[in-house]
Amino acid sequence: MGRQWHPCSAGSACHRTDDASHRQPARLVAALWKRSRRLHRSQVQTTAGDDGLQRRHHDHSEWTSPSMSHAGRSRLSQPDTLRLLWAYSPTDPSNENQISKHTVRGSKSLNLLDPQVNKSSSLPANLLRKDFLNPSVKVPNDSTTYWCQTFKMPALAKKHHMVKFDVVVQPDSVGIVHHVLAYACYTPMNESYEGLGAPCFVGILPSEIVNCRQTFMTWAIGGEPFYFPDNVGFSIGGPGDPVYFVVETHYDNPQRRNDIVDSSGFAVWYTSELRSQEAGILEAGHTVAPSMLIPPNLASFQISGFCNDECTKQALPPQGITVFGSFLHSHMIARKIRARHYRNGQDVGNLGRDEHYDVHYQQIVTLSTPRTVLPGDAILVECDYDSTNVKRMTYGGLATKDEMCLVFLYHYPKIDLGVCTSAIHPDKPVRLLRGDTAGVSFDYPRPNTTFWVDIVEQVNWTSPLVDGLQALQTSSQLLATCNARNSTPLSSSSLVSGKTAPFPAYVTPLKDNRDPCVTSSAPPAAAVSFVVLLLVGPTWL
Repeated sequence: MGRQWHPCSAGSACHRTDDASHRQPARLVAALWKRSRRLHRSQVQTTAGDDGLQRRHHDHSEWTSPSMSHAGRSRLSQPDTLRLLWAYSPTDPSNENQISKHTVRGSKSLNLLDPQVNKSSSLPANLLRKDFLNPSVKVPNDSTTYWCQTFKMPALAKKHHMVKFDVVVQPDSVGIVHHVLAYACYTPMNESYEGLGAPCFVGILPSEIVNCRQTFMTWAIGGEPFYFPDNVGFSIGGPGDPVYFVVETHYDNPQRRNDIVDSSGFAVWYTSELRSQEAGILEAGHTVAPSMLIPPNLASFQISGFCNDECTKQALPPQGITVFGSFLHSHMIARKIRARHYRNGQDVGNLGRDEHYDVHYQQIVTLSTPRTVLPGDAILVECDYDSTNVKRMTYGGLATKDEMCLVFLYHYPKIDLGVCTSAIHPDKPVRLLRGDTAGVSFDYPRPNTTFWVDIVEQVNWTSPLVDGLQALQTSSQLLATCNARNSTPLSSSSLVSGKTAPFPAYVTPLKDNRDPCVTSSAPPAAAVSFVVLLLVGPTWL
């Protein structure tokens, strides 16, 4: 009796196939369960049999689901996060009619259609590896710590291309390291800063390090190694390439342990065989700011961040940029993230989308078809949040309990533009909550001040106030950010920090595509897709 593997949609009945000819080798089982490698889209075929059943094949695996809704099948064809529910018996069956109960069980989030699988075979033979690890950092006993460590690129006689990177998390730090980012430094750096490390954002580090904000490597919990496309590399060691970079490690320590010593970081692989294209990374979405407000006890609240068409018109080359990968990023109460691409006022597709976002499974997703973003195009990043279990206001910010709404777009060719975001002006929600109608200007508030506590935390969040705050997301003038890789406003752009731009009138909300079989009283997180993996016995492992 072979392994049975069948995707199930919440609220849909599922049927399995026991045909022995469709047994899957143990290597694929291990890849799906232990290593969460995804199936390549091009290797998956859907066929209709004489009996009208839709069958999807990969190698020797098969699933059938004649009663699954069309919406359920459509979800499985999207690069959304799925839940892999696995179970196996600790004993092998004596025969196919004596199957023991599957008592060893678990689950894992993954993406079946992300083609980041078996890419190592395309890497050049002369590949070099370099690890950049935190030097035994004593993690503070705070619930949230951002640690910034400065590194110097390897000394190279000529330009090389980085073609792969992966995170290195120490065994004792699993679950503590929430995400890791690497920022390239495109401004001059004092050589004495090499190896300097300290908590970020608290005024300890020199400005040269603080201003290193051009993201070029990203990883969060659940992420996998990232391989650049065969024609793309990230340039290091060449003229104008960064010599120094900063690794920012987010430690999530809710128990406030004081015994954690961490040496996590990044490993990079690079080669002297240059590829035809050089990669860049563009951060788009909502500016990380405390004026991003999500009221408590809501099943759904949407935040939007906008990369303005004026910024792309000024900053992109005439031929545009080709986006080949996206990294969607938010925190604990996010349920959906979408990066929508607009041209001439029309929605022309997604640059990233996850309808079942899982903060514990974040990865760079390679687009099945690269997309071209032209000058004058716009990018809207939408995040949907569920705060039903939150008892106080959630702010935009850096801590895990705060929220973000961002996408990091991996693209070529490399351009000067590094950050293109927006936020509603903090005056707007303050006026709403105070009932002010006059055009009074307030000092920019921060969430830990008496000002915010008095005005925001004491509010009785009635439906009219919630509706008014939600409406501000799409009716306010936006504070636009259009910054170069070195965090300074682009000199060629008329949009600099503090300038406003209108929210685009042509944007319409996306249809809520929750599974109709899920009752309206269920929380949004229940509307997820599942893949069930049943393993007969331990010899399959």
